[in-house]
Amino acid sequence: MDRSLNLGVDEMGEVNLVQKIAIIIMFILAMLPVVGLPVSGLTVFLGIIFYIVVNMKDKKDGFRDFDPRAGYGHLTNKSIRGWIFLPATINILVFLLVSTFVPDFLAHVADRTFSAVSGGVFLAIIQLPIAALGEELAWRGFFQQKTTKLLDAPWGIIITSLAFALAHFTPSANLGLVSLDLLLVFINSVIYGVVYYKTKNAVLSSLSHLSANFVAIVLLVFF
Repeated sequence: MDRSLNLGVDEMGEVNLVQKIAIIIMFILAMLPVVGLPVSGLTVFLGIIFYIVVNMKDKKDGFRDFDPRAGYGHLTNKSIRGWIFLPATINILVFLLVSTFVPDFLAHVADRTFSAVSGGVFLAIIQLPIAALGEELAWRGFFQQKTTKLLDAPWGIIITSLAFALAHFTPSANLGLVSLDLLLVFINSVIYGVVYYKTKNAVLSSLSHLSANFVAIVLLVFF
């Protein structure tokens, strides 16, 4: 059978050539903001497309990681709940520290956050959950899920988080602010990746991502 355009998983569960090319393209697109080309949003679009097609092709296990009922079952695990809400906790702690010692960092994060949405704070609260879900399907549901098949899970999570952080690069004259921002995005992304790896559920990694985003918006706007 000709598998040249097969976007699904073959009988051996391997990642085929087309998927590998998509992973490479996503990583390249994620790096382009660093050189002044803000096209990283295309990574999410590409990742979602491949996530959908791969899962539609997989007749046995397609979209299994997007089952809210399975996700709810994991919420009874105290350890999993801790991982899910750890990024939100980190955001609170970082806010308390930087608001005292590096207040300019908050302005940098606000610029990055609200430049990604439109229509003010209210619409941002509506849009960011959708953005979080889209990013999780693209980065965890496709990119990480495939890279962890190609590599060991820790490396898959690290590489995914590196690309994810680079995709959130926002230029600034202060390199320290940029570096701190990327580091925090990377750390939170690693945690989203751990949640996804432990639960095999993109709904829960999206919940982790959403809670972190929501806390960040509330802190940036109201405090």
